[in-house]
Amino acid sequence: MVVTASFLLGTGLAFTLQMLSGVVISWLLVGGGVRTDDLYYAMADSALINLWAHLLNVVAVLCAGATIAWLRPEAPAPCALWVGGAMVVFVAAQFAVPYENPAPLWSKALALLTPVPSALAGVWFWNRREAGKQGST
Repeated sequence: MVVTASFLLGTGLAFTLQMLSGVVISWLLVGGGVRTDDLYYAMADSALINLWAHLLNVVAVLCAGATIAWLRPEAPAPCALWVGGAMVVFVAAQFAVPYENPAPLWSKALALLTPVPSALAGVWFWNRREAGKQGST
């Protein structure tokens, strides 16, 4: 239950952040002269937009990891591994489509390499926060 809830939180948060920022970035690009026909590739080719997307994903998975530590404080690391691993499976599935994925190779690699460490880091940050709260009382 903890793994499912945290996975859904992380993916839902990532989707929401990506969707909202994608709309804003699309309008900024179109306002800057990018034709709507070229918008998909303009976004996929932009290193800055790719880095922004990865930052949003890392933040979302950090939140998922923190949620794991909050809901399962006695053994959060194995749950974080499951959540991060499940996210990697879904990312890999995105690459198995029958059309070209125009994202640069480094971006694809980051998408596969960041979920597990991000979930574990979320657990670590939550545990550190909780230890600080106990130390100050």
